[in-house]
Amino acid sequence: MVKQIKTSLVCSWCFSEASTIVTYVGDSIAKMECENCNHVFEVSRTVLHSYLISDWEKRGFTKPVRLAREIRKDPSHFIIGLPFRVISKPLRMAKELVESYDS
Repeated sequence: MVKQIKTSLVCSWCFSEASTIVTYVGDSIAKMECENCNHVFEVSRTVLHSYLISDWEKRGFTKPVRLAREIRKDPSHFIIGLPFRVISKPLRMAKELVESYDS
């Protein structure tokens, strides 16, 4: 889950308040780029990948509970959508991994 947010922060490089693009991987900051001086602060890939793996573990352990909740809420919709979800899940995980490399 990679997302970018544009905000105004004081840059630690040029010491001015400027628009800054903050890139998150999950709930962790992966990169911050000052638009005034173009200085980029990046978190190491090792840290990002360890976060991504722990996030996948957490989501994997909670998946049975979430699936049970979906089945109880709307069984027919769950059964109809299950084949597509089984096929698309590896692709969505690969997309997450590629996005984490690009950030």
